[in-house]
Amino acid sequence: MFCTKCGNQIPDGSAVCPVCGAQFAAPQAAPQAAPQAAPQAPHAAPPVAPVYAPQAAPKAKKPLNKNLIIIAAAAAVVVLGILLYAIIHDGAKSLVKDYMKFEEKMDEEGSRFTVMTSKDALKALDLDDDDDDEEEDEWSIKGSKHYSGSDAPFKGLKEYIEKSMKGEVDKVSKMAIVEVKIKPADSKKDDYSYFYTCVKISGDWYIIERTKSSSKIENIKAVANQWSDLAKNSKSSDDDDDDD
Repeated sequence: MFCTKCGNQIPDGSAVCPVCGAQFAAPQAAPQAAPQAAPQAPHAAPPVAPVYAPQAAPKAKKPLNKNLIIIAAAAAVVVLGILLYAIIHDGAKSLVKDYMKFEEKMDEEGSRFTVMTSKDALKALDLDDDDDDEEEDEWSIKGSKHYSGSDAPFKGLKEYIEKSMKGEVDKVSKMAIVEVKIKPADSKKDDYSYFYTCVKISGDWYIIERTKSSSKIENIKAVANQWSDLAKNSKSSDDDDDDD
């Protein structure tokens, strides 16, 4: 810069001229342009919240019907009972048991009318000995065997019913042989058996014959063989008639 008074060149920005001593006003800084605000981006569209399709509320589970549960349980018990009955129940055995109980009852009833067995009569004659009551034989079902269809014993039974008894056999569906073991009250006597031949007619069981054990009849098979022989003998007789 140059001094405005003496014209000598002086350093830029000097407040006093070093040559003539003239003073200068402090240099003013050049006005600076006001900073301009950064250009704003055009307004962006406000964010739009995503739209979700409404979801159906979860369906509540229907409570189980207690009545249906009870009915189903009862039905299961009935079915199980029928199966167990079919497996365990033996109609022929039950029949023989009832018959044995019936005989015991008849013996008890009959003792009222016979002097030597009636407790009342023996007491009146002063013959009753309470300390020496007569013991009864013991019995038990030892076993059973069923036959039907083409079994030889069953054929023999039907031959017996048809020819000896003159009966119809269309409704005879099955037979069974039940062994009842007898243990005498007298320990000196040997045990023995009764073999009851039972027949099923129209769904019901009946006793058709009772056989006592012997040297020839010792088990159910021996009794069954006797019935089988009836069928064989009947067939032989029929064959002889055809030959004539």
